[in-house]
Amino acid sequence: MRRILLPVFFLCAVYLPAHAWPILYAEQYYKLYHQHFYATVESTDENIFYLQQALNADFANPLNALTRIENEREWACYRALFRMKCHQLILEEYRKQASKFDKREAYFYNQPYRHIILRSLEMALLNYERALACWPKVKEYADETGKPEYRWIHFDTLYKWQEDAHRMRTGDLDYGEIISKDIARLKNVRQKLEEMDENTYSDIVFP
Repeated sequence: MRRILLPVFFLCAVYLPAHAWPILYAEQYYKLYHQHFYATVESTDENIFYLQQALNADFANPLNALTRIENEREWACYRALFRMKCHQLILEEYRKQASKFDKREAYFYNQPYRHIILRSLEMALLNYERALACWPKVKEYADETGKPEYRWIHFDTLYKWQEDAHRMRTGDLDYGEIISKDIARLKNVRQKLEEMDENTYSDIVFP
């Protein structure tokens, strides 16, 4: 047994770092967020966790911000913009999660499996409602970045964040409306499935 453990110990000593940097600041947690080409339930949950930790953590020194900070006004605007982005990404992760369980339309041939589909729709609805619950915070911080004292602040590396904030303030990007439409469509599909019975679907008999 000892002969087996010793090689394992030395392998760990070679491949594991001698020390690991602690994750303390909001920006560090944010950098752990990553987009997947094929997102899974687990990867989405992981992203939500990192983003929530970023919202709960202290900010790093302005020297280590995600963009160049030159004064206190920019620092205050940056923090509001960062929080807006984290809440926005959490919202989008919940919408992504909902899409995995959603169904765009109910067809007559879905009747034999309607109970399975209905359970899936309940999961989709739960995640849409979680996404919708994030919207007030996203809008709150988007509005905060639009204060008069921040009017002439432009962050070169975060211009897309600022563009989203502007679109939210003007109503061009309204997640409340988007998600409410998702929920209304889902409930319509759910109603169609609930109204199905054994007469809705029958096998086609060829002559």
